Amino acid sequence: MKYKSLFLFAAALTLTAGCSEIQAATAESSAEEAVTTATASAESETTETATEESYPALLNSPADIALSDVDGGGWDYTFTYGETVFHANYLPDKWQIIDSYRIRNRNDIEMICQALSDVHPIHNADYTGYRSAGDMAHEWHQHNVAFDMLPEGSEWKESAKDVDLDPQDENKSMYRMFKDKIAGGY
Repeated sequence: MKYKSLFLFAAALTLTAGCSEIQAATAESSAEEAVTTATASAESETTETATEESYPALLNSPADIALSDVDGGGWDYTFTYGETVFHANYLPDKWQIIDSYRIRNRNDIEMICQALSDVHPIHNADYTGYRSAGDMAHEWHQHNVAFDMLPEGSEWKESAKDVDLDPQDENKSMYRMFKDKIAGGY
């Protein structure tokens, strides 16, 4: 609950900072620091309380997910994780994983991202290369942390349950993604 409060405090600072550029920059810096601290604390707490025992690795390689093109069109995919079939949609330069919040093991997330990238790589933010599986897994993890921190019934919680892996979110923190969403960045 403490982390939700810090997150909401940071969001309020971001939204209410508007008197001057200096005040806005100071408030933004404070908000980013609060969210970064809350995120780090939540991640640390998650690591301590929900260790690999809670989210055991199920994959030995990216091939273990049996990624399959549903209709042969190159857009609609399924993969298996544990006993569950997940859906992944590919749009030009973007993967969307439906109900991604249900997958929590970081190594498995990276292997899933590698399998997706092997089929359709996603450009990096400056379009000079492609995102790494590790970077995409980081973004996915940020969505999972946001999903855990947001209150039930929040429209943003609904949005955080599915991750969209695209160029503009390369190396972004949860705070930066949140700020972009408020500003209408996506």
